[in-house]
This record gives sequence, C-alpha cells and structure tokens, in this order.
Amino acid sequence: MVQRILDAAKIESLDPMAIPRLRMPERATVFSARAARLLQLVDVNNPLAGYLRLMAALADAQQRALGIFTVTMPARDAIELHQRHSRPIVPASTDARDPVWRDVLFMLLDGVEAAGALTPPLAQLVARLRATDAATLDTQADALVTLRFAEIDPAAAPFIMAALQVVDRSRESHRCQGRAVSRRAGRMSRVRIGAGRERGARRRIA
Repeated sequence: MVQRILDAAKIESLDPMAIPRLRMPERATVFSARAARLLQLVDVNNPLAGYLRLMAALADAQQRALGIFTVTMPARDAIELHQRHSRPIVPASTDARDPVWRDVLFMLLDGVEAAGALTPPLAQLVARLRATDAATLDTQADALVTLRFAEIDPAAAPFIMAALQVVDRSRESHRCQGRAVSRRAGRMSRVRIGAGRERGARRRIA
C-alpha cells in the first residue's frame, strides 16, 4: 500500500487549530446568496418556477433591508439578567417584540413589488398585509415562531418570516461584532500590560 508523505506546508495547512471555533453570523451576502441559489433552480419546465422567482425576489429584498436596517439591542442590564438565568437574550416568543419588524415587512413588500409585475392573487395578498393591523401581524409572527400551525396564514407566512429573519440576523451580527471588538480590545490591553511588565523587569535588571 502506497502512502503519500505530506510536506510541511501541507501539514501546516491541515492544522486543526487553524479552523475557526465559531462561525460568525454573515451579513454582507447571506440573503443575496440564497436568492442566487433559488434562481439556479428556475427552469422553464419547472412547475414551481414562478414561486422560486418570487422567493428569490423576496431574498433580494431581505438583503437590501439588512443593508439599511440596524436593530436596537436590549439594554445591558437586561442582557446580563438573561445570561445569569441562562435564558435567550431575545426570546422567540415575546409580548415585547420590537415593532420595527413590521417596518421591515413593509420594506420587503416594496421590494417584491419593485421586482416585477405581481399576479392578481399576489397583489391582493400584498394589499391585505399592508392593511393588517399591528396586533394581528404580531399574533401571526408569534404563531410562526411557536409553531402554532392552526393559526398561521400560509399565504402571508413567507413574508412575515422573512421580516423576522432580517431582524434576527441584524441583531446577531450586531451582537457578535460587539463581542469581537471587546475581545480584540481585551487582547490589546493584555499585550500592553505584558509589554509594560517586561520593560519594568528590564529596568530592574539594569
């Protein structure tokens, strides 16, 4: 049995320590990449071609909304309280859902409309969502995230969930970016402290 001997450069490239321990939430292309995958599935003979194009247009609208939308993070004391009790910082089902998600929903509806002519049923759905009161939209959002299927409006569900995804991705990326900055600042502080101690030791020796 022939065994191939790897050179040092190849072995170093396979170092498991070089693999990132965490996969950080990606913000720049997360939804546009999804739109591209959906469009790759579109075929003239595909009976779902129209739906795939609609979902691709929705994903593109999500990416644009994410680019201009920044979520408001919970207060620091609220975050620390949830962490002490091992609870999610922002529970999926909550009576205090940030109402900005509805603004994102309307942005997505605008994006889908701008992508091309709507079929009559889709135009009616968009108009109905725009006219739906805030309490009903929040109830639909809660039904989706808690899997209360009997209460879910199946036609509206993709648009409502798409808006919630934008809000969640914005919050995740914002929070992880803040943690990364804090970690980098902590490392730099330790480096400065270590360098100061080393200089002090050298002065004492001298």
